[in-house]
Amino acid sequence: MKSIKYAFGILLGVALVAVINSCQKTRGCTDSAALNYNSSAQVDDGSCQYISKTMGIATFYFDQNGANAVVTIDSQNRVINTSYQNATPTCGIYAFGCANFYMANGNYAYTASSGSSTWSGTVVINSAQCALVLLKQATGSVIFWTDSTSVGNVDVYVNGNAGNISTSITTGAPICGYNGCVTFNLAPGVYNYTASNAQHNRSWNGSVTIIADGCQKVVIH
Repeated sequence: MKSIKYAFGILLGVALVAVINSCQKTRGCTDSAALNYNSSAQVDDGSCQYISKTMGIATFYFDQNGANAVVTIDSQNRVINTSYQNATPTCGIYAFGCANFYMANGNYAYTASSGSSTWSGTVVINSAQCALVLLKQATGSVIFWTDSTSVGNVDVYVNGNAGNISTSITTGAPICGYNGCVTFNLAPGVYNYTASNAQHNRSWNGSVTIIADGCQKVVIH
């Protein structure tokens, strides 16, 4: 009789340990083909969701740093809150930091805005597929240079960016990106700049308007 009770106690203990271990494991969808796949899940809880044969996905993303953007399709708003520089997100309803839409098949007009930047267009959503849409942020350039050999090296600061003019150009104005000058690529807008030469105790300041796809030129005398 004692041996039976002892064996029953062991079985009960094993069952309790199994239950406790199961409760401690992360639960979620363990199917990598599902929309809500959880790579950290150890126990499938039956919550997996799959793309319908009549539904598809559109994923919108940034490729440059910037403020959040709001994307609107068919009165639905989604927010982009991160950027993918030199990378492309995995297209899908749970793409990190992207604006993701899960919608019926069709052609949809979209609009998007971030500060003064706006986008619009059409995205095609096909069944069981994902359309990846890049909202490319427009940029322009500004080059700082000097045409005087007496100015010397000049440190230039614009919107948290810094550069150093290390040469002078006495014949004509340089193009953006010219060696020895300072070129900044910025979103369209008006920016204040400061410049200084500590050796000669000289300083300059002003503002420059950046135009999309343009090259503005600022000469330091």
